[in-house]
Amino acid sequence: MQQALITGAASGLGWQLTNEYLEAGWYVVLLDRDEQRLQECAAKLAQSNAACFDVACADVTDVNQLNDVVGSLQCVRDGLDLLINNAGITHRSQASVTDPDVFDKVMSVNWRAPVRLTQLCLPALRKRQGQVICMSSMAAWMPVPGRAAYGASKAALSLHFEAWRPELLKDGIRLLMIYPGFVETSIERNALGSDGQPTTRPRSAVGRIQSVEAAALAIVRAQGARHSRLYAPQWSSRIGRWLWLMAPAWFQRVMSRKFAVELETPKQ
Repeated sequence: MQQALITGAASGLGWQLTNEYLEAGWYVVLLDRDEQRLQECAAKLAQSNAACFDVACADVTDVNQLNDVVGSLQCVRDGLDLLINNAGITHRSQASVTDPDVFDKVMSVNWRAPVRLTQLCLPALRKRQGQVICMSSMAAWMPVPGRAAYGASKAALSLHFEAWRPELLKDGIRLLMIYPGFVETSIERNALGSDGQPTTRPRSAVGRIQSVEAAALAIVRAQGARHSRLYAPQWSSRIGRWLWLMAPAWFQRVMSRKFAVELETPKQ
């Protein structure tokens, strides 16, 4: 039986991916820091007679917790076919006034944690010549106002793993980088503000927001086809990337209008 480990699996895209792989007959380990939601997910899966799963609670930014959990997983000892680095965090705040601790937290979750977890799982991935999936973003390719740390973290994730790709391939491990546009997931509902608390700023977006179901299905298909990269399906994201490369001043004028609320000075 094929085995997968999915981070941030108790909600949003991670939960949808969990269900997709369980329906396809995989054994899936749901890794999340929210123990209550994990238990709720386990109860739902048990009711649906999904027997091939396990749950593991850990904060991916806590090295000790991550080491302990990975060391205790039977699927890691037996070998992994798939590691999905899905857990992520964002913010909606001006770079000028955001607490540096917010930047550190976003970078830790979105870049450092996937790197560390992948390193820990390398022996298991080598056993089965498995695959790694990383959730980057189109924000890694073009700047989005009010998301400075988020874009920086996804750019770091992308470049780190793309530079890592040749080493992984030598071990028979394939890498799939995901570059979604706007997706209707819990990451935006839990976005941080400049003080590190959940923000009350409304969400800005450009173009169509992709459903979590459509995003998960596209990822599963790309993984099954052993693709190396999957880009946002929305034309707004693809045109935006082209504009940033070819006409950056025009791009920034357009984005400044579209994301005007992100650039407003917070009320004291």
